[in-house]
Amino acid sequence: MKARKAIALLSLALAAGCGGESADVRPRPPDVAGELECTGSGSPTVVVESGLGVDPDMTWAAVVPQISHRTEVCVHHRPGTGASPPVGHSRTAAVIETELERLLEAAHIDRPAILVGASFGGYVAQLYASRKPDDVAGVVLVDSLHPDIDSTFARLFGKTAAAARARQLADNPERITFRDLVRSAHEVATARRFPAVPEIVLKHGISFDPGGKPVPALERAWRRMQRDLASRSPKGELIVAERSHHRIAEDQPRLVVRAIERIIRDAREQ
Repeated sequence: MKARKAIALLSLALAAGCGGESADVRPRPPDVAGELECTGSGSPTVVVESGLGVDPDMTWAAVVPQISHRTEVCVHHRPGTGASPPVGHSRTAAVIETELERLLEAAHIDRPAILVGASFGGYVAQLYASRKPDDVAGVVLVDSLHPDIDSTFARLFGKTAAAARARQLADNPERITFRDLVRSAHEVATARRFPAVPEIVLKHGISFDPGGKPVPALERAWRRMQRDLASRSPKGELIVAERSHHRIAEDQPRLVVRAIERIIRDAREQ
């Protein structure tokens, strides 16, 4: 019973992520999927990546308008999220990170920028920061995935539970396969050293499941992984969202706003 519950919780974790004025849809290269929607003005620009299969307009609805009053915010709408149709080719974090970079170039977004990544979007933010350290002013990870998540789940709950979880995760509107997710974890794990930029890691304080009790073994492992993410920058900090489940941007949006605002202030003071 515990393993079945954990499967559901981790499936929700990967499929969850975390605008205001009307968004400006920036031009994109013709061979790049997805789009960039930007609001506000000023620098540094805040670039937002959502969880797997999550509609960014929904999950960041209470965050983006507040940040756009202070600076420019660009939300990455990946194929399969919201009204954008999915694509059929491999969709690992590295593929998405490359697409994001090309979208930022096409939209003439000034760098360094601040990266905000929730759940699976945290993989993209981590990878971008490692690959393009000079383009990053700071990072906010919102209950981000950690590269150890798949091996940790299999160790805690066994191969049968891990296989069931893999099947559930493969059923997502972005058509990102479980193999893509495993490859994404490897891409992040083998990337260059994370840059020494201001970093805030937000961790849920209740459980993944919005309506259930936490699974202790899973919560202990998640806490360890979030601490590790916060330790990757000498300027990293872990903050627990005490009243939140996995979707912190929906449960405690003001906490996410404050974290982003702190990174904006740090970047402007440099």
